Amino acid sequence: MPIVTYRARPMTGVARTATSTTSTPASPVRPCRQVDPELFFPVPESRTAQTPTDRELIALAVCARCPLPRRQTCLTQQLAYGPTAQWGVVGGTTAAQRRELLRADRRVG
Repeated sequence: MPIVTYRARPMTGVARTATSTTSTPASPVRPCRQVDPELFFPVPESRTAQTPTDRELIALAVCARCPLPRRQTCLTQQLAYGPTAQWGVVGGTTAAQRRELLRADRRVG
């Protein structure tokens, strides 16, 4: 089976004022804003996959470059939409991981 490698494409046609590609608490730069947004919303089978797809792994690596407080903010905002609105990679998690977090929260709460 051939190995498939996906690379995040830089966004084109977008003015950038920051030069850093790493986000810090004092910096508004977000690594996710430096790549093609489609990377974070992979093919439909990722919606039900229990293990991350290749593209999700790349998107997760981009999320990992953000500081933890920023990832927590993204995750909290996405979880507020509920279990039926979970798709793509957000806040360093896949849709399947967020749905599991929401299920666990319902069991505890």
